[in-house]
Amino acid sequence: MKRRRRPEQAERLIEMGAWLARYGESIYGTRGGPFKPGDYGVSTRQDKTPYLHVCDWADTVLKLPAMPAKVVRSRVLSGGKAEVRRETHR
Repeated sequence: MKRRRRPEQAERLIEMGAWLARYGESIYGTRGGPFKPGDYGVSTRQDKTPYLHVCDWADTVLKLPAMPAKVVRSRVLSGGKAEVRRETHR
């Protein structure tokens, strides 16, 4: 039985490959992240590096639970900037 090729499936696989080429470091070799999945999306981690996958967030601020380690730098894999602030509650 010969299978038909579906162009939409091939197109989707090409898109997924391009996405993984750009953001693969946040997927390959990672585990579930330090934050529970939420309305924002999900998180992964590799060693001491957490990754946030912000899939649907319209607000300008995303508040997450405190992390035990100090954040020494942040970057946005898609470009742009992310300001990270640690709030202390007394």
